[in-house]
Amino acid sequence: MKQSTKRLASSFLSLLFLIAAFFVFFNFVQPAYSSLERVRSDEFARRTFLERQQSAIEGVKKLIATYEGEGDLRELVSRVLPLHPDLAGALAQLNELALQNQLDPQSFSVSAPVMQPPARETAGQSAGLVKPYSFLNIQLRLVGSYSDFKAFLAQLETNERIFDAKRISLQPAGRPTQDLYAYTLTVTTYYQNP
Repeated sequence: MKQSTKRLASSFLSLLFLIAAFFVFFNFVQPAYSSLERVRSDEFARRTFLERQQSAIEGVKKLIATYEGEGDLRELVSRVLPLHPDLAGALAQLNELALQNQLDPQSFSVSAPVMQPPARETAGQSAGLVKPYSFLNIQLRLVGSYSDFKAFLAQLETNERIFDAKRISLQPAGRPTQDLYAYTLTVTTYYQNP
């Protein structure tokens, strides 16, 4: 065979191998890779779902353990929503929260307890399910920085006893360059009527 014939045959053979490689790639490798990607995405989705479910189960277990450790549920509810006004306890909690957040309590004033009228019974309700409740409005004046007041409100929100912040006003208590304000805050706390 001549040299040019060998070169032509070799070029033709390499072109044939190149076409065969494209054929194998597009007909076998690419579909297999696509199905592999689908399998991996399904596996990832299932693993993510399983992790979320396991974390939710762990959260429920921790919550159950917390409530089991608290003792009687009635005692827990009576701390959150006491059976009587417990004005001293409410004022002590507010004072302690203020002091923990470096706020200086200036004054506390309490309005008279207000009896909430009981809701009317409907056909499906029993009288034992609807309990009347009352609330106290407590106005307090605090002095401190704005960041300390924000921390106070965050702790008030997660406090053991229910406190609703109704009105907040602030005015500068120091020089304009100081971060010192006087806050007047009205909170409402609730209690049960036995």
